[in-house]
Amino acid sequence: MPETQEQTRERKPDRRIAATRAAIKDSLLALLFQRPYHLINVTLLCKTAGITRATFYLHYEELGAVLDEVIAEAIRFARPRPSDPHTDLAALLESLEAADGDPARLDSVGALLPTCQRLADDAHYAALLKDPELAAYLSDKLYLVEKTRLVPLLMRQCGLAEREAAVLFRLLFAGIFAVNQEMSWKKDAAWYEAQTAILRFLLGGCAALKKEDAGN
Repeated sequence: MPETQEQTRERKPDRRIAATRAAIKDSLLALLFQRPYHLINVTLLCKTAGITRATFYLHYEELGAVLDEVIAEAIRFARPRPSDPHTDLAALLESLEAADGDPARLDSVGALLPTCQRLADDAHYAALLKDPELAAYLSDKLYLVEKTRLVPLLMRQCGLAEREAAVLFRLLFAGIFAVNQEMSWKKDAAWYEAQTAILRFLLGGCAALKKEDAGN
C-alpha cells in the first residue's frame, strides 16, 4: 500500500534525528582517535559535527550520554552472534593452533574471539580502546555484559558452581584485558601465540577443576 503524505511527514523528522545523532557519535569517535576523552568537550564535538550547541542539547543531556550510547552500540556490534562457534574453549584453542601463528591464516579465528578483541579489530570503534582511562570505563561495562554469557560457559567447562565461576571470570576478564592493552591490541603472530598460551592454561585449569569435582 502506498505511503500517505502524513506518514511521509512523520518519518522525515525521525530520519533527521537519527542522522544528527549519528553525526554526533561519529564525531566523538573521530575525536577519540586524535586526543584523550578528557580533552573533548561539547563545544569541540559540535564544531567537529558541524552543529550548534543548541542542536546538541536537543539530542543529549551531556557528553557522557553520547559516550554511553557509542559504547552500547559498539558492544552490540562486536558481541558474538548466536551462530558463531564461541561456546567451546577447546574449539577456539584448536583454531588458534591450526593457524600456527601465521597472520595470513588468523582472520578465520575472528568469530571465536572475545568481544573486546573484536572491538580492537574494528576501525570504527577501536578508538574506544586507545585511551587507558576510557578503556577502563569500557571494560567495566563490557564485563557486565559478557558475564551473563561466559559464566555459564565456565560452569560447564570447569564443573563449577555459579558463584565460583563468576569469581574465575572476573579474574580471567581483567587479566586478558590487561594483556591485550600491554600488547596494544595488535593482532600479530606474537599476539596469537599469547592467546594460545592463555587458553592452554585455562583449559588445563578447567580440566583439573572438573576432575576434582568428579572425585568429590
